[in-house]
Amino acid sequence: MKPFLNIFTFTGEASRSEWWCVYIGVWALWFVLAQVDTVLNGAEETGSWFVVVYLVSFWPLWTTQVRRWHDRGKSGLWCLINFIPVIGSLWAFIELGFFQTKEDDDAWMN
Repeated sequence: MKPFLNIFTFTGEASRSEWWCVYIGVWALWFVLAQVDTVLNGAEETGSWFVVVYLVSFWPLWTTQVRRWHDRGKSGLWCLINFIPVIGSLWAFIELGFFQTKEDDDAWMN
């Protein structure tokens, strides 16, 4: 339950398990909603409600990623790496999803 209590804050840190819980949860939500949208609207068009849910769901992804970068001992500005096509998002996924916590407490604040 803890991963979903911290989705509104950029402060602090997020463990790998918390990061995975939020990411898998949001991706599962997107998958289910895409299936529902296809059934309701057909494969040719996307319902506007799905676009709203898609945009709103970026908030927990963003806050969790910032806190995970903090846990890795880096600034939350590392989220900007996602804007580098393919390589940036791939690196963020690998580092945040598979690398361990940085041992130096609050290293990102120094």
